[in-house]
Amino acid sequence: EDIYKQTILITVLKNHKRINKLAEILEALDLNGTSVLIIDDEADQVSLNTGVSQGEESATYSCLMRLRKALPNHTYLQYTATPQAPLLISIIDSLSPNFVKVLEPGDAYVGGRDFFGSNSAHINIIPPSEVPTKDNPLSHPPSSLLDALRIFMVGVTVGISESGNTGNRSMLVHPSHL
Repeated sequence: EDIYKQTILITVLKNHKRINKLAEILEALDLNGTSVLIIDDEADQVSLNTGVSQGEESATYSCLMRLRKALPNHTYLQYTATPQAPLLISIIDSLSPNFVKVLEPGDAYVGGRDFFGSNSAHINIIPPSEVPTKDNPLSHPPSSLLDALRIFMVGVTVGISESGNTGNRSMLVHPSHL
């Protein structure tokens, strides 16, 4: 009976060599009928692919992909108090969350909700048809991106005109599927 099934807990330091060794051990087992929960604590640290801009996979990210492949029936749970990095990766990345559950922070916590609240006048919702996905690759910049660039350029021009400061300015545009 299911009530007699054993549960095994394996804790591994998030280091590419240790994750790779665990994946190697698990690959030698038949785990097709085994449900596995992988908990990535501090998911914004080390797990994400820091080699993506060079068209590569970072060591830890690559090992995490190998570990997940070795476990055909797994759930990957990311846990972090600072979810900005996992939320800002490409939506087609394997570690991009399918959904997010925000836990209630303590009274002294300052985080994403304080800076990126949905009621902000500075947030524009991007229509789903303008968000690139595997099934909806875009061949031209969507109108929402062009509008955002226009607004940014006007803001830069006004800022330089009013202050004379020609220092660096930056803009962040990230479509989220959440």
